[in-house]
Order: sequence, then C-alpha cells, then structure tokens
Amino acid sequence: IATYNEDLELVRYTVRDAKQMTYPFDDVKINIYLLDDGRRDGRDSSKENFKKMAEEEGVKYFYRENNFGKKAGTINHAFKQTNGDLIVILDADARPYPKFSENTTGYFRSRKLAWVQTPQWFYDLTEPMRVRDYLKIYFVKTGYYFGSLFGKMKTGEDIFGNDPKLFYDVILRRRNNYNAAFCCGAGSVHRRDALQ
Repeated sequence: IATYNEDLELVRYTVRDAKQMTYPFDDVKINIYLLDDGRRDGRDSSKENFKKMAEEEGVKYFYRENNFGKKAGTINHAFKQTNGDLIVILDADARPYPKFSENTTGYFRSRKLAWVQTPQWFYDLTEPMRVRDYLKIYFVKTGYYFGSLFGKMKTGEDIFGNDPKLFYDVILRRRNNYNAAFCCGAGSVHRRDALQ
C-alpha cells in the first residue's frame, strides 16, 4: 500500500480491508506492507505516526529517506526487501474487496501473464454539488455571484465523461485485443519474475 501524504485514518481503512483479503490456499501467506514515502515514522511529532499504526494493524512498515522515483521508487525499494511470487499494488485510498486475490490470481496460471489490472473505484470523493449552489456559497465568501450563468452542471462531476467505468470497461479492455493494455499503477497484481 503506497502512501505519501494521505490521512492516517483513510490509510487505516485500506490496511484493514487488505487484511480481510482471502486466498483459496491456506498454505499461502499474504504479507501486507505499508510503503510510507512521507516518512511519518514518529520522529516528527507534527506528523501522524504511520509506523505506529502499521504496528497496531500488524503489517510491515517501510519508509525511505528520499522520494527518488516517487511511487515507483517506493515500490522498488520494498520490492528489494520482500519476496513472494505475486505482488499486489494498492493506492492509499484503494480499499480492496475481500475476494480481490481470489478473483485475480487465477489468471497467473498462464506463465506468459505479467500482470492483472483491476478497475479503481474511489470511495473518498465528495458528492457532486450543482455549480449554481457552489457559487452561492462562493458569493457569500467573496461577494461575487455567477449562479444564473450555469444550468445542470455539478462540481465534483466530470463533465467530459472521464468516468473510470468508461476507461476500465471500454478503453482498457479494447487495448487487450492488441496486446497493448497498460498498468495504471494500483489495483493491480504483478508477477515478480516479470518485474525483475
């Protein structure tokens, strides 16, 4: 679980959901690693202590002294300190379903498969608000009012149709036909051998 500047309690939800993931074989151990690129290990009292939270939740905690390579850098750092044939990458706010591993790892029966990408649905987004209503609030704060200029558009709503459902259910699936799908960096399972 890669994290940089997210709130501790938001990441705790992801950690707890990851701990609930099941796997069909009892002899396979699932290890969960919290990769903290925010260096929130308790040394800075002004930051939430992610190391302590990881200990409370019973997961391994990794941090780096720099942010070289950003998210890929923190994943590579952990990659060198861990083992296991398959690696699941989750964003800090990507709460996996309990059967995530069961529903994705079967594809790896094919030795040619390098990774499985799953859709990402975000639970921590605010509800959309009509722009007119938003601007009424803005007017109270600033003295400007533009509310009568807008119709049904809402803030927090993608007016250009960049909905994750469109991307994962239509665009990404069509790329599979050309063996050209790509990894979105989270909600994915990777074969260690392929990454090496």
